[in-house]
Amino acid sequence: TAKTLEQRRQRFLRAALWDALEVKGLFMERIELDCDPAAPGVSAPGFEAWLLGFAPGAAAQSAEVQGLPQRRVFRFMTPEGLRRTFVQWRPFRIKPRDAEDGEPNAEDAFTASELLSLLYTSAFRAVLPMERKLAEEDKEFAELELLCARHSVLSLALHGGAVSKVTAMHDPLRRRDLMATWPTISLAAPLPLDTTIDYFGIYTAEYFLFLQEYLIWLLAPALLGVVVQLTHSFTAASEHPISRMRLSRLFMVFVSVWSTVFIEHWKRRRAQLLISRGHWNTDSKTEADCEAPALFSVNAERLTRAFSSASSSQSFKQEERERIKEKEQDLNYKVETESRLDSTFRVLRFFQTVVAMCCMGSIVSLLVWMLLLLGEWTEKHTSNPVLQNAPVVLYLGVVMFVEKIYVSGVAWLTKFESHLAYDGYLKSYMSKSVFFQLVNYLGWFLYVAFWMR
Repeated sequence: TAKTLEQRRQRFLRAALWDALEVKGLFMERIELDCDPAAPGVSAPGFEAWLLGFAPGAAAQSAEVQGLPQRRVFRFMTPEGLRRTFVQWRPFRIKPRDAEDGEPNAEDAFTASELLSLLYTSAFRAVLPMERKLAEEDKEFAELELLCARHSVLSLALHGGAVSKVTAMHDPLRRRDLMATWPTISLAAPLPLDTTIDYFGIYTAEYFLFLQEYLIWLLAPALLGVVVQLTHSFTAASEHPISRMRLSRLFMVFVSVWSTVFIEHWKRRRAQLLISRGHWNTDSKTEADCEAPALFSVNAERLTRAFSSASSSQSFKQEERERIKEKEQDLNYKVETESRLDSTFRVLRFFQTVVAMCCMGSIVSLLVWMLLLLGEWTEKHTSNPVLQNAPVVLYLGVVMFVEKIYVSGVAWLTKFESHLAYDGYLKSYMSKSVFFQLVNYLGWFLYVAFWMR
């Protein structure tokens, strides 16, 4: 039956994932939980979870492969007798002495955030060894086994339902120490950036640093805005709109200058943070590409064929597997060649998607404008509350309906652009979605501000 086939496929994916992670140098341990980690309050006896960690020496090898920034300190004496210290960040390299003695301790050599990043990337990059022999009872999954040898087994396991979620667990002691050093509401208290970076990573620390800098810089326009409002309320200028005050115009000029100065200040502050930790030329693209779903990395038709039904062991011969391997090698070569030669075609595809986005945005904007205009006309020409509120209800319904159509169109346009990296795909998809959300949900405010009389 279909249910039995699905269970066998999930068992095959779990076994393939176990072998792929073991080859990658990861330590695994199966445990049973009384509840689902995604829903702690729901009882689920027999829920199986895998704990992943690095085997001895695997963390250093992964750090060398991924080029993890490593801090090097140089000290020397100048002719004047002064002691100089320089800090330089270089890609991690395993020293010959460390290779002979073995890795001392991964927790001592790397921080918690570095270990998590290395573990996360290694797990998603794990593929099935080509020399792995397919068991006799798994011959029906020969095509799926070939996919596991070419693509991330973890992504395929998530797609097939063999793995429900990949997540990290907190270290209670380190988390407690971090919370103990976290500042209170006071804006002047410094953030524990080093501890935050060691535990959560550089990008989480960057987020909290931005919030602190933004709140401090907001004090100036906030105080000045209060002064402008009080001046308007308790003087003769209260008889006129606040926009006519010279002080309010000066306040708008001040906010324009303030925003520009703050952006430049944050660029410098962010660069200082990244350079101090060796991340000035790195970003999160590696992790974003690793977590690309199977639908992005594998041809949709072949993925559907591999998961829809099992292949017959008699019909799926070794020659067929070799033919698929050669076809995939030709496809990989074609992708590498196109990435170097088809820049012109990419520009044309991008131009086509921009034109399509403009057309879709114009249609949505026109539809929102017509509905709001209808609501204004109904309010002026009728006193019936049902008729006055009918355009609002119609507007909400149309907005929800148009959103589904637009989301499907955005997904198709983003796929049409043929992004090779999942990071670029996400940026393109999110920018299109944000454009629609602004038009769809802020159309009423724009209509009231610039059109309603």
